[in-house]
Amino acid sequence: MFDAPLRASILGRAAAQGLVRYRVVQLRDYTHDRHKTVDDAPYGGGAGMVLKPEPFLRSGGGPADRAAIVVLSARGRRSPTATPCASRWANS
Repeated sequence: MFDAPLRASILGRAAAQGLVRYRVVQLRDYTHDRHKTVDDAPYGGGAGMVLKPEPFLRSGGGPADRAAIVVLSARGRRSPTATPCASRWANS
């Protein structure tokens, strides 16, 4: 499902130049409940669902192997390219 978007446009060019490497995982493979649950209701109630952090951490990404986990969302604040996080990723 994600092969085509990761090969297209800027994402594909970055991978072709060796600047980034993508690893797409099935988060349900890293859950331990019988229903393979990867989401839960938001803390404090409200509409919608949020992803649990445990499947991400069990998948092998994150601080242990110094890999960044980037989760995109349609909600949140806009991040200009001059933020420290964006600059750090650009220079690494």
